[in-house]
Amino acid sequence: MSLAATYAKNVAGANLDRNTSSLFDLSRKPQATGSSYVTLSCEPSHYGSLHTTRKSRTNLENSYRMEPTKKFVSDKIQPLIQTVLEEKLSHETYNAEKCAELSKSISQEIKLRIKALHYDRFKIVCTVSIGEKKNQDIMMGSRCVWDTDKDNYASGSYANASLFSIAVVYGLYYE
Repeated sequence: MSLAATYAKNVAGANLDRNTSSLFDLSRKPQATGSSYVTLSCEPSHYGSLHTTRKSRTNLENSYRMEPTKKFVSDKIQPLIQTVLEEKLSHETYNAEKCAELSKSISQEIKLRIKALHYDRFKIVCTVSIGEKKNQDIMMGSRCVWDTDKDNYASGSYANASLFSIAVVYGLYYE
């Protein structure tokens, strides 16, 4: 069976046999030991809302400014990330479906608070990962191509009895 036919079969709601499975299928129930969920969600947290508006694009004149007026300083951003993680996760327990939505809402909240600091001409990229705490280790890494003079990042983490969370915010200057 071709890859496209297998995909069409899975999308159509057919039962998955034992040899084919998906890491992104949340309908499966976890096994007694050694199970984990990996979720990937590219749609925004307001997906499915009735009103979707597009901003009209405004044509601006070139400013010829090549340097930021205010640098993205990680020492100012890190406490903000930590505060949001503690506010949102202090009373939560791990649930795969709930944590998928929670990571999107936390990411949006962090971005809104950073945008309120008025980092003009910076693109703010925020990733939030939430996982279940089951006596395991995790190692995360990222790579970016950027200008070390203008671009920067900040990160924060939070853990309670049942979950852990890692948030990373990248401030990328665009001219």
